[in-house]
Amino acid sequence: YFVRSLLEGVVRIILFLIFMVIPTLNVFRMSLYKRSAYSPTETFVGLENFTKLMKDTNFIISMQNTILLIVVVTLVTFAFALVFAGILTREKLKGQNFFRIIFYIQHPSVVVISAIFSAIYDPTNGMLNSILSFFSGETVSIAWKGENLVVLSLIIAMVWQAIGYYMVMYMASMA
Repeated sequence: YFVRSLLEGVVRIILFLIFMVIPTLNVFRMSLYKRSAYSPTETFVGLENFTKLMKDTNFIISMQNTILLIVVVTLVTFAFALVFAGILTREKLKGQNFFRIIFYIQHPSVVVISAIFSAIYDPTNGMLNSILSFFSGETVSIAWKGENLVVLSLIIAMVWQAIGYYMVMYMASMA
């Protein structure tokens, strides 16, 4: 038993080195060189690529948006999933199994999610603008995928897509 578990550990370490460590080190090595897309020649530039990157405002904005998405989506998803799991496991609700199915069935692929939310966020005849137009009494045309609202729109779509999966995980652990 000891020899078998030792061999399994060695195999895992070797696979980790082959598929994680070596490619990561190779990408870092490549980042220290300047090369053309179609030319095989490389010129060593050291950390110059990183200094250019840190001075690029588009990169800084992209990193800020990415970190914001990661933090907010993670916190909101886990909070909602925990609340819904708590409600659906502790409380005796009428149609409790129906709500469990409805929450979990919304775990489709990313392609389906993008198609659904593209239809919802469409500025000309999207569902969200139609609902807002109905309640306001005048035509509303908000660019939900525009520069100002795109991060919020992504957060909503990503949270909606993930809540069902994590809710089921929480419900299993609560049971």
